[in-house]
This record gives sequence, C-alpha cells and structure tokens, in this order.
Amino acid sequence: MRATIQHVSDTAIWVAFCRAKETARPDALISDPLAASLVGERGGEIAEQMADLAEPMERWMGVRTAVLDDMLSRALRELRCDAVLNLAAGLDTRPYRMPLPRALRWFEADFPGLIEHKEAVLAGERSTCLLERRALDLEDARQRAALLDEVASVGKRILVVSEGLLMYWDPRTVAELATDLASRPAYVGWLLDLVSAFALAHLRQDFRSNFGPVRAKLRFAPDAGSTFFADYGWSPREERLASAEAALLLKKSERELAGEWQAFYGTEDPEQFRESYRFVLMERRRRRAAGE
Repeated sequence: MRATIQHVSDTAIWVAFCRAKETARPDALISDPLAASLVGERGGEIAEQMADLAEPMERWMGVRTAVLDDMLSRALRELRCDAVLNLAAGLDTRPYRMPLPRALRWFEADFPGLIEHKEAVLAGERSTCLLERRALDLEDARQRAALLDEVASVGKRILVVSEGLLMYWDPRTVAELATDLASRPAYVGWLLDLVSAFALAHLRQDFRSNFGPVRAKLRFAPDAGSTFFADYGWSPREERLASAEAALLLKKSERELAGEWQAFYGTEDPEQFRESYRFVLMERRRRRAAGE
C-alpha cells in the first residue's frame, strides 16, 4: 500500500476532512460547511488509512480552528489590519465562513495544484471580503519576496497567518521568513502555531508509514519557543497553550485530554502534553530611531 501522504499538500486535504467531520458533530466547535466539498475522495482515502488517529485529530482540528478564528478576529481589530496574507493556506475557508470586513484584502498563497483545485471547487461561492490567490512555492526565496512585496504594496497594516506551516520548514528558512516580514513595515502581526521538540519527534515516528517522503520535512520545533523570533524583529503579543484551550472548549481536564489524545501527542504526561503545542500572535517590533 502506498504511503497515505504523498506530498505536503495532502496534509491540507486531511485537515479539511477533519474539519468536515468536526462540523458534522452535534457538539461541533466550528462550522465549516465548505470543507466536505473540498476534500473529495482523496480525503476519505487518507482518513481511512489513518483511522487510529481519527477521533483525536478531528477534535483537535476543531480546537485549533476555533482558537485561531478567535485570535485572528481580535488581531484584526486590535492591530487595525486592512489586509491578511495567509501563507500555505491549503483548503482553509475563513474568507467564506467568517464575518470579515467587506473591504478587507485577503491573500492566499500555496502550491499551484492546491490553488487550482480550490478555485475550481469554490468558483460559485462568494467570499465575505476581497479575496485573491497566488500560486507559488513559498520556500523559494525569490518567489516569496515577490509575494511579500506585492501584498505590502496594497496593504498598510497586514496580518500574516501561517497555520500549520512552520513545522515543515527548517529553522533557517523560518528565520529568513521572519526577517523578510519584519523588514517590510506593512507587516504588523503574525499569527502562527508552534509544536514542541517532543511532540515533533513523536509526529516523525508515529506518522512514518503514512507520511512517506514528507516525514523528513517535519523539522521546526524551537527550544526557545516564541522567543526564537526575537532576533528577527518579532515579539509575542498573545500566547495560548493548546492544552488549556482544548480543556476549556471540550470541558475536560488537561489530564483527561492527555490520556485520550495519547495516540496523537505521544504522551500521557500532563506537563509534556501542556507544552506540546501553542498558538502565538506575534507583533512586529518598532525599530528604534537613531539616538533612542
């Protein structure tokens, strides 16, 4: 049997499938009515081969989506953003399902195949804001720089979103992205998620038979956590532990969830579970003027 995940873009299909399953639950944490139409048969194939992780992954994706929705809404208000750049947007549907300002400029960037699929499936849907998509390889520095320049030319205060992306990049590329964003004054906020080194090691091991060549790209889990970005012009404005958010949303203790989600996180230890994953809103630091 072939590896379930042939390309990193397949993870976007799996994530959307989990959002669709979560949406269908009577106690759903999110509502994403477009997710099911985006996954197609490929989503079912992936889910079938990864059935042992279905329950925790579906619930986890509900938590991740709900928390980032809330943080994104607050960031747009508090940072007074007029544009969003969603890096590795995958099959995300926020520009359709969230009540966003109509004048907000929303840019999605991802691999050409994903962009083409998404545009075909959602052709008849109307977004709640001004939505545009760009097809490129974000790890290509030249293509990435051109994208950042383009978006910065139309947005005065831009929020960057990189949900589920950074763990696939090496630290040097993440540092380059952080530097590139900070060097352009229009980028004022950055919403991201971070996995711990322990959790990343478990993902590499547990998904080995499914991720095929993609497993080698699970590589960013900084020991310094969000302070990794301090040398590149960013400071954490808001930070939320996924375990605490999950406990709040699912009305369970973190100890209970550590036991129930052991197959996903690889630990029943509440402390390791607590540090496994976090959501961070970074804010671009103001550069000091000469003499300050």
